[in-house]
Amino acid sequence: MGSVALAGNPHDDFAANPDACAACHRVHTATAGNLIKDPSGTALCQTCHWSGVGADTDVMNGKYVAGGEPDHQWGDPNMNLLGGGFNYIQNVSTTTSKHTMDTPLVPFGAEPNQSGGATVTLKCVSCHTPHMDKGHLGQYRLLRVRPNGVTSDKIVTWNGPWANETEQTYQANGYRAYTDRDFDSNVPDIQRYTNNYKAGQDQWCAACHSRYTTRQDTGTYDAGDIFGNVMRYRHNTDSMITGVIDPVNGLHYDLTTDLPLNRPSGLGSDIDNTMSCLTCHRVHGTDAVMSTQAAMDALERGQLPVGSTLLRRSQRGVCTNCHANI
Repeated sequence: MGSVALAGNPHDDFAANPDACAACHRVHTATAGNLIKDPSGTALCQTCHWSGVGADTDVMNGKYVAGGEPDHQWGDPNMNLLGGGFNYIQNVSTTTSKHTMDTPLVPFGAEPNQSGGATVTLKCVSCHTPHMDKGHLGQYRLLRVRPNGVTSDKIVTWNGPWANETEQTYQANGYRAYTDRDFDSNVPDIQRYTNNYKAGQDQWCAACHSRYTTRQDTGTYDAGDIFGNVMRYRHNTDSMITGVIDPVNGLHYDLTTDLPLNRPSGLGSDIDNTMSCLTCHRVHGTDAVMSTQAAMDALERGQLPVGSTLLRRSQRGVCTNCHANI
C-alpha cells in the first residue's frame, strides 16, 4: 500500500483491478473532461463516499463505515471522521458550517483581501486527486500537491506507514488515519494525539487562505467588519505548544490539549508538537454551536456569514482547551 490515503481501490493498483477504471470513466460516452462519466466531480465522489457504498469513509455523513477494506481498518467502525461531514456529523447532527461545494465563493483570508480575493468553486477534486501523484506517493489523504493553482508543491507528510502496517501496530499507539476516537477524552493533563499528518498542512490550507499563516499582516485591509481598512492580527499557526516564550509579554508557556497536533518528530507526543489549522477546525464540517459573543452580531461582522466557522468545539471551546487557566 503506497499511502494511507488510498484505503484500497479504485485509487491505486489498477493493474490488479482494471475494472476499477469504470467506476469513474467512460471511453466513448463520458459527460465531462478526462472521460469522467459524471459532469459533477462532487457527485461522482459521492457515489462511493456516501452511506458507506463502496468506501469506508462516508464523508457526507461524517463517519467511518467498516467493511470496505478488511485487511486494514484505518479507523474505528462507526466513529466520527477526523474531518467531519458535509451534511451530518456521525449521521445524526446536522452540520452548522462546512466548506461550501459547487458554489463560487471568495475564501476567508484570501489575497488581496478578505472581500476581494480570487473566487473559488470547490469540488472534491479541488482538494483531492482521484489518482496518486506519482511524484509524491505519500501525499496525505490524496491531497493535491498544487491546490488552487499554486506554483510550488504543497507537501503534507504523515507519520506512516508503520513498522508492519498491521492494525495492532497503530491501534496500540492510539493512531487512526480517519477517525477521532481520542478526542474529547476528558483526561486531565494528558495530551492525546490522533491526527496522522506530520507537517505541511498549514501551508497547504494557505493555498486559498493565504493570509492566515501569519501572526500579523504587513499591510492593512478591510475584512468586511465595522473597523474598515486596518492592520489585522491572528493566532499563530504551525506553532509549538510547549517551551513557548510569548514575544509580547516574555512569559513561558507549556500548554496541554486533546485536540489534534502536528508531530514533526514522528509517532508519539514530543516537545516539538505543533498546532495547525486542523487543531481548531474540521475540514468538511462541524456540529459545534455558537451563541451570544461566540456567534457575533451582524454589525460587527458586516456581510460575512455568521456561524461555527468549522470549529471543533462549541462556544470557542477550542480556546479554553489549550488556554485552560485564562
